[in-house]
Amino acid sequence: MAVSAHSPEPWHQDSARPEMVFDAVGRLVVDCDHHGLAPRQRAEANAARTAAAPDLLAMARALVEPFADVSSEFLAECADECPGDLHLIGGRGLTAHFARAILAARTAIAKAEGR
Repeated sequence: MAVSAHSPEPWHQDSARPEMVFDAVGRLVVDCDHHGLAPRQRAEANAARTAAAPDLLAMARALVEPFADVSSEFLAECADECPGDLHLIGGRGLTAHFARAILAARTAIAKAEGR
């Protein structure tokens, strides 16, 4: 899915109807309470999560970019080791916890891009 296929950012919840998310030019991205079937609190929480999606995607991309040259297999090996172990990769430090975060971010990016 091409990035141009997404609605322009930033996305925001409507102040009058917080279950709805709109893009930067005011077009509806999603109505999280379609036909009033969800409890209002859940619909508003889902809208808040949806409105944050572009920001979270940008953050995930920023997290993985410095490690683009590191294979997922190596990251998985690092993630399985002791949390205190530190691997140096081209002057960058990588702990098991951070390796898991990079793997999770790569998965989220692929999901957001429809891969």
